Amino acid sequence: MRFYEKIRKQTIILLTILVIPLILFGHPIYGQEEKQVLFLNSYHANFTWTKNIVDNAVSILDDSDLDIDIYIEYMDWKNFPTEDNLENLYNTYKNKYKGKKIDLIVVSDDKALEFALQHRRDLFYDAPIVFVGVNEEGEKELIKGDTNITGVIEHIDLEQTLDMAYHINPSMEKLYIVYDQTESGISTYNIIDNIIRSKYKDIKPISITNKTHDEVIKDMGQVSGDSAILITTYYQDTRGEPMEFERFCKIADEVSNVPLFHMYSSTIGYGNMGGATVSSVEHGKKAGELALRVLNGEEADDIAIVREFPLKIIFDYNKLEKSNIPMDLIPKEAEIINKPFSFFKTYRNIVIAWAVVIIVLTILILLLTFHIAENKRVRNKLEKMTYLDELTKLPNKRTLQEDFDEYFNNEKNKKGAVIFIDADNFKLINDTLGHTLGDKFIIRMGNRLQMICNKSIKLYRMGGDEFLLLIKGTNDKSDIRKIAKRLMAVFQEGFLINNMLIHTTVSAGIAVYPDDGKTLEDLNMKADIAMYKAKESGKAQYKFFHKDMNDELSERAAIEKELRTAVDNKELYLNYQPQYDLENKEIIGFEALLRWENKELGQVSPYKFIKVAEESHSIIPIGKWVLETACKFIKEIHELGYPDYTVSVNVSALQVMQEDFVEIVLDILKENDLEPKHLEIEMTETMLIENFQIITDKLEVLRGLGVTVALDDFGTGYSSLSYLNRLPIDTLKIDKSFVDTISRDEEGRVIVSILIELGHGMELKVIAEGVEIEEEFSFLKEYKCDSMQGYLLSRPLSKEEIIRLIEA
Repeated sequence: MRFYEKIRKQTIILLTILVIPLILFGHPIYGQEEKQVLFLNSYHANFTWTKNIVDNAVSILDDSDLDIDIYIEYMDWKNFPTEDNLENLYNTYKNKYKGKKIDLIVVSDDKALEFALQHRRDLFYDAPIVFVGVNEEGEKELIKGDTNITGVIEHIDLEQTLDMAYHINPSMEKLYIVYDQTESGISTYNIIDNIIRSKYKDIKPISITNKTHDEVIKDMGQVSGDSAILITTYYQDTRGEPMEFERFCKIADEVSNVPLFHMYSSTIGYGNMGGATVSSVEHGKKAGELALRVLNGEEADDIAIVREFPLKIIFDYNKLEKSNIPMDLIPKEAEIINKPFSFFKTYRNIVIAWAVVIIVLTILILLLTFHIAENKRVRNKLEKMTYLDELTKLPNKRTLQEDFDEYFNNEKNKKGAVIFIDADNFKLINDTLGHTLGDKFIIRMGNRLQMICNKSIKLYRMGGDEFLLLIKGTNDKSDIRKIAKRLMAVFQEGFLINNMLIHTTVSAGIAVYPDDGKTLEDLNMKADIAMYKAKESGKAQYKFFHKDMNDELSERAAIEKELRTAVDNKELYLNYQPQYDLENKEIIGFEALLRWENKELGQVSPYKFIKVAEESHSIIPIGKWVLETACKFIKEIHELGYPDYTVSVNVSALQVMQEDFVEIVLDILKENDLEPKHLEIEMTETMLIENFQIITDKLEVLRGLGVTVALDDFGTGYSSLSYLNRLPIDTLKIDKSFVDTISRDEEGRVIVSILIELGHGMELKVIAEGVEIEEEFSFLKEYKCDSMQGYLLSRPLSKEEIIRLIEA
């Protein structure tokens, strides 16, 4: 008995050792504290937008490992928009949640956010807030510096919505816009009206508002066949009676025979044809993810508000059929609902499985054959994936080659052309704004180009910012010119990416089949040459290839190649043109002028090589060398006993946009022991204005330290007074083309006198360029121009010649 008693005691001790940790650490009460989450909604439980948000956010929380107690409240503000309702809700929640420590509030839509912000301290233990269903205007209006809050902005891209509506319905001449008289409804209509008037001038916007439901529905039933209807914010009619989106869209679809568009995915299937829509399901999921992060210990203020949420592209197959819209106009990434049932597609795996079973049970060799065929099918599917560009999902070079061969190898098809397209200054976007934004720009560029495509015009991405249009069925230049003009037109509007408005243009080159070549390689090369010629001619234009361009391209390539080693080979040198005070003809400074003599190319004109240097970005090291050499030169002049002279140096926008440009200039001044006031930086109008926001801050820093800035070639660029008074400049340089008119006609003299008066009125120093005859000199002196440079008093000179000149 003692033996068994001893065994019993040992067993009890062992079980105790094993069970106690399980009790302490395995039981939920010792795991994690229960979290209390309140969902507060502006509208009622059956409002589709609210229901989808709540269901999907709650689903995210339920799937987590946290122990969460969820409360859901509906303010029903749509049906009861009164202060009495708010007071009743306050009293109800005060009693209901007394003693409950709320850990997080998730609010949907504006009124719930406003209520939570106003009362969370006295009702809900000052809990953090995650909001959803609030647009940017609502955020600015409601939050106003409140802390401990994050959320998801309800972002509607009205421009993309209109682009898509027009793309699938290009014959549209009128757009009926239905909206209510709420502030949101009116502001949305104004935005749409502005987009149409600036971008789609052939479309007439017509408003349907400020009426009863019956009157609005009657108006929609009478729209003409060349129209479409866009329903925006429509919660209630002029009497204040509400109507659900889904029901309203369904009635509108029943009475109207034109395409119906709405910006919320919940109305797809209720009459809304589709397009770029806001998804309440996705917004709910994202709100749930943010809520989970807060519950897991992150501070709400440390979680960035989600400001740009991808729109969901959805279309209703039935409505596309009703409006006779072909499927090839619908974006490939779009989700199609209500597509006709296909037995084989639905039960494909079952059919294949039964087929395999039958083959196994009959002949082994047939099973092996099927297996080989299935593997081949998979390989073919993988191979097809190589035909699309990974970033834009557009056809790539490989697809282009096969499409070209298939079409032009047919003896009946002997007409066509290619248009090679390249974004102007894309490298500038990439270098200054980052590759992530650059990728988004490329995607949006591809979408914009697809707007001009049809069965005869197909778009391909060649790589980088290069695209190609393959045109079939015509090689008539007048037809191709119309396509090229449409191409240029679609880039008149800027791109809004990451809350930044980016304006850019494209240059295009055109090669015609068979005149310019019979192979894709040949046509592509010729179109590329023509495109570069378009860029050289000022960008934002198109050029047809002609044989003389080959010689120009060869010359450009030779310049670019030799320019890479020009600094190291000491082929570059500076001449200096004296600048004279007009009153006494005394030298006051010098402009440094870059020159290049190459052993292969000889003396190369600056008009040729500087443009190539900027396009190839070799202007950056060259520009630094020019600054160093010019500053060293003026310091030597000072040491000869002429300490008041200044030197003026032309710089490129690419130099200024380098992150360390200011430091480079200051280091050069320091190395040469040169005061900043003796250096003047020259930039052209076009460079300054096109890159205004990026470079003005850096120029202001240098001006603050004493460096002066001159506006070169004034009058030949934008000449916009609205910009001129904002430019960070000290000196206005009148271009030679204006100075030349002084001796030709009265009109030219009037213009020059006005330019001088304008500069002085803005307290700028005015200098005239290219003064060559006494008549020009006398006129400029009479109208009190401050200084001048030109062949009348001195041509550009070498350093040695300058020294002899000033010591003479």
